[in-house]
Amino acid sequence: MESLYVKAWVFMITFFVAASMTVVAIWSSNEINIKQARIEEITTDYRAYIDELEKQKLQMNFDCNENMTQLNSNISNLETIITQKDNNISNLSILRESLMLEYTLYKDTTQSKINDYNNLSAELNATKDLVLYNPTYAEMAVFLDTDLTDEHEYNNTEYGNNYYVCKQFARDVKYNASLQNIKCAYVLLTLKNDTTNETSSHAINAFDTTDKGLYFVESKTDQLTTGLAFNTTYEYTYNERILDITIIW
Repeated sequence: MESLYVKAWVFMITFFVAASMTVVAIWSSNEINIKQARIEEITTDYRAYIDELEKQKLQMNFDCNENMTQLNSNISNLETIITQKDNNISNLSILRESLMLEYTLYKDTTQSKINDYNNLSAELNATKDLVLYNPTYAEMAVFLDTDLTDEHEYNNTEYGNNYYVCKQFARDVKYNASLQNIKCAYVLLTLKNDTTNETSSHAINAFDTTDKGLYFVESKTDQLTTGLAFNTTYEYTYNERILDITIIW
């Protein structure tokens, strides 16, 4: 009897142990499943997070490349602008040098013309106290034939040292005539070219001969002409029209 009782207790204990182990096994399996599910959820979330980071990385790389492209374009534009400004500064410097040169030449030329005018005035004033007479036509012709002014070389180089044009020819003819007591006029013509609409001045001489009247002389060639008047054509300067005649005796 005792043996049955002991067996019964052993059976019961074995049953309870087995049942407990089964319960523990079932509980452990559920716990594992829950943890596995949680791990899979976390893994899915992690992968989604990694994918989002990859997308953000790709977008950042794209934006960075776009910004770098725009930045390089801006730098290129700035370099072009700087180059243009450097060229403008260089051109302005060249223009300044050119204007300074023109100013210097103009100043020198103006001073030269002022000096010529002063010399001409002095030479003309030097003859005003001489006793001059109006020549005959023959006396005028002899003077022009012997006077060497017309053999002087014409030189219209503005900045040269041997500048010698119509006003110098007319000045010297008048002065040389006065040295022979012959009255000779310095004549200034104001001319207009109707083709170009430009005006200019031209210097010649005049003699009021006692037997044949007033003669105008082209100082460079000793050519004679009469009857010069306002609005007529002066044939020795490319047929320009006379706007004004100033005669200085």
